[in-house]
Amino acid sequence: MLKSVLLLTFLLPLIQGVDPLALEWFRKGEAMIGTESEFSESQADCFRKAVSLEPEFKQARFNLVIVLLSLGEFQEAEGHASSLLSMDDDDTQALLLRAEALVGQGRIDEASRDIENLLKLDPENGRAREIQGSISFENGTYLEAAQSWERALELGRENSGLRINTGLAFLNSGKLEEALEVFSEIPGGYPDLWEGYYWTGVALREMERLDEAAAALEKAEAISPENPKVREELVDVYLGLGKLDQAGDRINRKRNKTAADYANLARLARAEEKMDDALAYYRTAAGMAPDDPGILAGYGDLQLDMELVPGAIATYRQILEINPLDFETLVNLSGLLAEQGELAESRELLERAVSLKPDSADTVFRVALVLDKMEDYQPARENYQKALDLGSENLVAHFRLAFSLAEEGDREGAMSHLATAVNGDPSKFVPHLFREVRRVKSQLDSIRYTAEFSELVNKYKEFWIDEEEEKTLEATPVPEKSPK
Repeated sequence: MLKSVLLLTFLLPLIQGVDPLALEWFRKGEAMIGTESEFSESQADCFRKAVSLEPEFKQARFNLVIVLLSLGEFQEAEGHASSLLSMDDDDTQALLLRAEALVGQGRIDEASRDIENLLKLDPENGRAREIQGSISFENGTYLEAAQSWERALELGRENSGLRINTGLAFLNSGKLEEALEVFSEIPGGYPDLWEGYYWTGVALREMERLDEAAAALEKAEAISPENPKVREELVDVYLGLGKLDQAGDRINRKRNKTAADYANLARLARAEEKMDDALAYYRTAAGMAPDDPGILAGYGDLQLDMELVPGAIATYRQILEINPLDFETLVNLSGLLAEQGELAESRELLERAVSLKPDSADTVFRVALVLDKMEDYQPARENYQKALDLGSENLVAHFRLAFSLAEEGDREGAMSHLATAVNGDPSKFVPHLFREVRRVKSQLDSIRYTAEFSELVNKYKEFWIDEEEEKTLEATPVPEKSPK
């Protein structure tokens, strides 16, 4: 809520025969204008006493409403604005003040009705357009908010805050070019205002024009060197540009670092392959912000990459306590649990992930792998097929489907999937296939004595294995891991 800057003293002709004591209280409130007591409870009390003695004293009631709005006493302000409207329901100033009071109480629909009525009476009212924009922004109709605020600027409501709000409305509505145009005009009118350069940089960063974003943000930094918002935005842009030294320099300038700072230092250390340093930074960041899923995700991913499996599992569990529907964490944790033999929980997590993204071919494939390990073969087969239907190109899905279809007697389907897998990566699949040839009984019995099967096996003799290699292969009967 923007504070009204002037009290409405004697904007209306004084009514005749005002109670002298009421007028005296009015004068006392008026005398506080321009002093430390302006917009204070003491000033409000002067106008309250004037109104209590003379209920029809419009000037005193107007001033009382303005002071109450500045004090955030919106309910009382609304009551006095309504009293003014009871004297004249076409009073545009009273409509405006009541709308402000209603916005302050979060009663947006009622405020909107007052503004609509006001604009019918006075379509060129800039302050009404300004409030109209605030209402639209609150309702999430950002483009309408931007248009109302642009109109307010045209009607003379010039101030830097309104220009910034207009740009933000365009930014939130996805109109990046329009947002950039509004933001980039601010430094011309307000050259000493860091916000103009800052928001210009933000818009440019959103447009992935990172070099220009860095230049704008550096100008904001020159005006406000210790500004944390500018510094954090610059760090992100420098990281995006790969300017690790500049990013690290901005972070290390801070005397009191935040969890986000330590997380960024971890990202920098990781980019420089200083993994132990990155781990230490992430550990500090996670300790400072144990409820920040973004920081924890970075920490868990680093632990995973460093093969610190128990730590990664604990971190991912911590994320899911905060957000049980974090898709990436569900997938990552399920993979670790599957490797640890915790197949039931791994399956449950993956099924939760699939419910969030049912079109994720990779996640459906992972479900199939876990079901396969659990020897739940029919659902596994269905999920392998579903993964392929969703566009997966994972050859393991073809290979495992070949086994299932062969066992079901679908020779043509089994041979088709088997050929796809083997021709796609013979070094990976032929050793497993060759082992099946030498088994007494195999899932592939329905096809392994056919000419097509023999032709496929003989095509890649260079990948056949001897008995010693076969013993090694026994530990992993089928290729199961999906590519990272």
